[in-house]
Amino acid sequence: MEERIPTSVLSIISATQEEGEKLTTLTCRMTGEFKPFTDVSIFPAEKKFQIRDIIHLEKDTYKIKVKGIAFKDCKPFSIITPLNLKVKYSVKGCFVSKEFRDKDLIAGNYYITGGVFDGYRMFNKDKFSAKVRKTGVTYSVEFPFKAPLVPGATYIFENNKGEESEMTLLYPGDLSKKSIGIINSRLEKFRSRPSIKGVYSIILRTDLYVDLPFYLENEDFEGSIKIGSKRIMEREYNSVRNKILKQSKASGGVLLQSVKKSCDVKPAFFYTVLEELFNENLLFQDSDYLVFNSEDRENYLSPLTKICYKQIVESKDSGYSRREVKDRGMINCFYELERMRIVRVLDDDLYYSLDSYKVLLDKVFDSKKIGEFLTISEIRDKTGLSRRFVISLLNKLEHDGFIERSEDDERVVVKIP
Repeated sequence: MEERIPTSVLSIISATQEEGEKLTTLTCRMTGEFKPFTDVSIFPAEKKFQIRDIIHLEKDTYKIKVKGIAFKDCKPFSIITPLNLKVKYSVKGCFVSKEFRDKDLIAGNYYITGGVFDGYRMFNKDKFSAKVRKTGVTYSVEFPFKAPLVPGATYIFENNKGEESEMTLLYPGDLSKKSIGIINSRLEKFRSRPSIKGVYSIILRTDLYVDLPFYLENEDFEGSIKIGSKRIMEREYNSVRNKILKQSKASGGVLLQSVKKSCDVKPAFFYTVLEELFNENLLFQDSDYLVFNSEDRENYLSPLTKICYKQIVESKDSGYSRREVKDRGMINCFYELERMRIVRVLDDDLYYSLDSYKVLLDKVFDSKKIGEFLTISEIRDKTGLSRRFVISLLNKLEHDGFIERSEDDERVVVKIP
């Protein structure tokens, strides 16, 4: 498994861009292999872009044409790695000696090399110093800058006497004392060093989530579920999923940051669960709110909001104006209805139920054909709406793709609701 960590890395020597040319040309030292149209990331800018063309010059030097990155971000000594390698960037990391019986290191500053590829250089330096602390059988490292880290890769720690120790990166990032204690107990229990898959298993069980590099994407991890290249611990996934769904059923939905805080998990874990709920069409997001998506959303309204909704429904295609509300405490109820998308609103004031809004559109598009024009006066005559509300309706129809503006600023019908 150790040999499976790829060493596909480009180290920029120089960058040029001809006047009028959209692609940037890089002269790079290549370790490993790259192919055209590879999606990549550059460090330290951490920009994502694509390799378009590769020309071999001599030995390990190549000319690379890239698209999607500013010329100013392609600085000498920056490195480029494939996105599917899933390189992490952090100022901290947790390491373990490569062999179980290796001599312990004394806490202090060490020169560190290796990782992404042998002879890694940064900022035109062959090596850099980092602060190392020991806890149990693991070593916490604090780098002087955000460094590219590859879990399972080998790093060389060297003291000022020239003594070296090989280290394996267990976790890219900062760990709590509790997590470090758990990892140490696992390592001491098995009295061996984990394989690369074992390293990612440690990350999975520490964060409850891990995004795997391409060479591990087909591996199974006990107790987890697969979502693309990600693995998520199943029990915790279901717990967070149910918590999000339950809170999103509140009248008007729930603030995203509120439910995120109540779930108390790593952001990457939370947003992966959230994305799955969006993909399953169980949730939608309106501004800062998460709303449960169902055909009977009116059943989740609060008693006061139900009263507002009833008034809107009873107003039919005349619409219900918020200005008619005498109880100012009910104003928020209208915002809840709008967030839940069970009403349509013109100019932030005139409310329609979905059925009434459909009747309104039927009037607007009555006898209309694709390619014909809609005018303010015509809509005003058909609906009885004031100019203010007609303009709001036209903007909404344009946003929803039913009409488009011509070169003469006229509204052309492109789709019939």
